[in-house]
Amino acid sequence: MTKPARVLLRDALMLDPAERALLADELLHSLNSNSSEVDAAWAIESEKRLEMFLAGKIESYPADEVLSEN
Repeated sequence: MTKPARVLLRDALMLDPAERALLADELLHSLNSNSSEVDAAWAIESEKRLEMFLAGKIESYPADEVLSEN
C-alpha cells in the first residue's frame, strides 16, 4: 500500500461507523462500472426471495448454522 493510501486509510478509520460504511460502499461501487445494473438485479432477486419466504415457499436457517465451518 502506498503512503498516501495508508494516510487515507488511517483517516478513514477515524470516521464514525456510519461514515465509514458510506465510504466503503462508494469505494466498492467504484470498482464495478456495472454496479447499478448489478444492484438492480439483486434488488429484484431479493424481493422475489422475500415474497417466497413470506408465502412459506422457502425455509430459513439460523445465520450461525449457515455460516458455521461444518
